Amino acid sequence: MNVRHLLILALASLLVYTPGSTWGAPHATDEERIKAWGVDDESPMGPLAEISHIVMGPAPDRNLGYPLMHSFSVAAAYAPYLGGLLVTGKFTAPGGEYPYGFEDPVGALRNLTIIAHLVSVLFAMLTVLAAYSAGVFLWGERTGLLAGMFALASFPMFYYGRTGNVDAVQIGFMAMCLASFAYWLRDPRVLKGMLGIGVFGGFALATKEPIFAAFLPIAPAVVYLRWTSVRGEVPVRSWQFWRPAVYGVGALILAFGLGSGLFVDPERFFAHLRFAQERVAEAAAGEVAFSANYPNTVAGNLALAGNLLGYIVDSLTLPGCLLAAAGIVHSVRRAPRTALLALCSLTYLLVLATTARIGYLRYVMPAAFPLGLYAAHAVVSAWDSRHAPLRFGLAALAVVALGLGFLRGVDLTHAMLNDSRYTAGEWLSEQAGEGDRLEYHGPTQKLPPLAAGVGIRRSTPYLGGSVPHDRTSAKAAEIAAGWQERAPEFILAMPDYTSEAGEFHSHSLPPDAYAGLMDGAYGYGLAAEFQTPPLLPWVRTPGLDYWLVNPPIRIFVPGQAP
Repeated sequence: MNVRHLLILALASLLVYTPGSTWGAPHATDEERIKAWGVDDESPMGPLAEISHIVMGPAPDRNLGYPLMHSFSVAAAYAPYLGGLLVTGKFTAPGGEYPYGFEDPVGALRNLTIIAHLVSVLFAMLTVLAAYSAGVFLWGERTGLLAGMFALASFPMFYYGRTGNVDAVQIGFMAMCLASFAYWLRDPRVLKGMLGIGVFGGFALATKEPIFAAFLPIAPAVVYLRWTSVRGEVPVRSWQFWRPAVYGVGALILAFGLGSGLFVDPERFFAHLRFAQERVAEAAAGEVAFSANYPNTVAGNLALAGNLLGYIVDSLTLPGCLLAAAGIVHSVRRAPRTALLALCSLTYLLVLATTARIGYLRYVMPAAFPLGLYAAHAVVSAWDSRHAPLRFGLAALAVVALGLGFLRGVDLTHAMLNDSRYTAGEWLSEQAGEGDRLEYHGPTQKLPPLAAGVGIRRSTPYLGGSVPHDRTSAKAAEIAAGWQERAPEFILAMPDYTSEAGEFHSHSLPPDAYAGLMDGAYGYGLAAEFQTPPLLPWVRTPGLDYWLVNPPIRIFVPGQAP
């Protein structure tokens, strides 16, 4: 590998992913506003809460959604900052209630969120470097460089590589595991590479267990290729034959046990497994209210396959997917061993389709990563061909795929830096006075930054992301009566992850109530609306899994003309 190329790709990754990493940091003026904007964004307090549960004892509302590797990684990154606050006296008497011992909770929680987001930036960079490494090990330097570029331009990384979700950390460890596997494929005779497979695979599983489906082809491939490479030299029943596999499995178990929390807090680990099994069963049964469910019928399976394929196209672009398919075919024909990483994508998608039976953009990220390697392989192989149409045709596809990927990333970055909540927050800071009240709907974490003196209240209870809300006309009338009684100075409507397709408000706000706000039937009128126009509308940037970035916001005030 070329060290200069590694440094160039590392610097490019930081330059591409770091802008926008401040997106979603909360303006935590009270305990209701401490969460980041992103759905399932664990920052700022989630990692610290998990460490506290281990040290001080578990709380009843513990988050069991994921193993602990992400929390451990982020908490380690928090340590220098928190240590500095302790030394300077700005973090005294740490506790579990707001302001958590911080002298300046607004600044501290914002900075912790940014640190957590930078951990994702780091792992996004490691993903790019792992793509480069895998390409070099399998096909050479030029393929490695192009593979790094395809990983860098993958659309979902422009979001998940900047937020406090677990996905960037998971993909980073998975990518390093597959790069280690690619290294081992060059010479199955040696031990080197197996430890990388075990350690990075274990940490990937310790971040999010469903990634196991991407690793299913590795074990049989290791045994078979080991046998074919030393056949006649090393007896199959000998320690020498099985030593690499045993070391790899041992490293995986150790890494998973430490990273997942199994060795540290086994009670929490098994509670997490039970919770995860329940959620998968609910998703498969169509009981998750705001997720599309696909029945196990011919039509349902075709729809699910189309959904997953669409997300892969969103990740790599259509030209990128065509190149990936060409690269896989070329590998199967010329060097079947190098096609094994493509099986990782296939097994992952098959397990996803047959278990949870739901699809989101972030769910297909583990399948999209190996495909980018084959897209790069197709381009470099074609460039070495004597057929000019093939050379320039595939080169043109690569230019379009990478160019479109980066332009979509620029458009999303612009939306994150100019999120509608920033301008809405500035408007409210000018309009709202001390003691003014703002009513809203849905999760509190979605709100724009608000001054400490502005009171907030949900107009109707929020039941979470798995329970349908009452959206009847009677419920709308009840909510409207509450507005008349309480007379809040502001009512804010915006979509969130519970919103149905085409809705510009939360699922918990009935359509009739929203229509009444829009037509002035309740004595409120539209005072302001915010949504930053796209920077590059012609690139048709794909949507994210929910209304995450730059949602349309409408603010209503009493007596405003409709």
